[in-house]
Amino acid sequence: MNNQTIFWIWIQQLCGYGSKKISKIMQRYTFAEDFYKAPFEEKLMCLGGNTDALTFRDVSDKRLYNARKVIRHCRENNIEIVAPGDENYPKRLLLLPNPPAALYVSGDISLLNSELSISVVGTRNPSQYGEFMARGIASGLADEGFTIVSGGALGIDTVAHKSTLHNNGKTICVLGCGIGNNYLKENRKMREDIAREGALVSEYVPLTPTAPNSFKLRDRLISGLSDGVVVIEAGEISGTLVTANYATEQKKKLYALEKPDGSSVSKGTEKLINSMKAKAVCYYTEIVDDFREKFEELKSDDEKEIERLRREYLANAEAHAVHVINASEWIKPFKGIKNEPEYIQKLNKTKVPDKKKTDKTPKKATPKKGRENEEDLDYLSGNALIIYKHLTNEKIHIDVLALKTGMAVSDVSGALTELELLGLAQSHQGNMYTKK
Repeated sequence: MNNQTIFWIWIQQLCGYGSKKISKIMQRYTFAEDFYKAPFEEKLMCLGGNTDALTFRDVSDKRLYNARKVIRHCRENNIEIVAPGDENYPKRLLLLPNPPAALYVSGDISLLNSELSISVVGTRNPSQYGEFMARGIASGLADEGFTIVSGGALGIDTVAHKSTLHNNGKTICVLGCGIGNNYLKENRKMREDIAREGALVSEYVPLTPTAPNSFKLRDRLISGLSDGVVVIEAGEISGTLVTANYATEQKKKLYALEKPDGSSVSKGTEKLINSMKAKAVCYYTEIVDDFREKFEELKSDDEKEIERLRREYLANAEAHAVHVINASEWIKPFKGIKNEPEYIQKLNKTKVPDKKKTDKTPKKATPKKGRENEEDLDYLSGNALIIYKHLTNEKIHIDVLALKTGMAVSDVSGALTELELLGLAQSHQGNMYTKK
């Protein structure tokens, strides 16, 4: 908040939410106070000389009582106000034709300018497949360092937010009402969690109720705060497609979940894919690949050196070892290490699969019970060892294993068969597996 915030709130109330008039004011005046103090004729000229643009009564009413009331409420409820000119105002939103004159934020305000952010949106009534894929995509992207943006609605939005929080990632929830309004009571706890671990964001004054047009205006911000938009499931006529259309207009990367069964909840996503507006995806890694260049730009010198060593490591490993190590997971243990000899020493301790032990055919050796360290399981093929490390006593679906390891489902199936033969894994109904 700065000394111009009160005037931006006044402008917001004057022009209305989502008004293109705000952009014209931002282009003409560096300080909102200058517009506030300008004569009526000058204000009119700024807005194109249209007498309908502003009424004399509205512009002449320079009382700041309501704006002061909003600021007082925000201070009392730990809500940040971000206005143009603030260092925390989202740079991405400055590119919109109708940027908000003020944003209200509860939580981590720095997330508004995350280096990498992506929206995950979809229908309020998803299929089990859609929910499953939304979890994998949102948690996978969060693990790669993306801030996950969504709208806090039921269905896919909720899955995206909760999966991110569960994975200790960062998420932004853009509301279609004011912060503090208890719209969707069933998601109240989730909003509280997001305010604590991520950020609740709204352009509406706190406590403002929803209105017929509020969600459409919100959708432009969901896309606007992101580098790309992922549509998980959407009907042929769906509010989710509004966000997708904004993504196209804003020249953001657009993705749609490729769904095989052609159900009603996938008609909209199929339309996006068939029209070539969206890239069809199934796994989060397909999205991450599109941002490799940006990942490289964000890396520190240490991280770039670690990446070079990782590539050298993979070059000396069997082809299947590419699936063993996810770049971000491999780097995590080394983050923050500044002493080059130390992390090279750690690298040298990393075990490269022995070429002689990469045959997928199970060895005849009998596993020793209770020995779960890598060196005690070196009789396993490379793929089987990877899968074994992801198995627990809780049931896990074969597709989840594929998502977590980056392996093809067929390779996962072969590895599981090997583990079953050796008495290390147990299959359950519905392609579910546990450690034995």
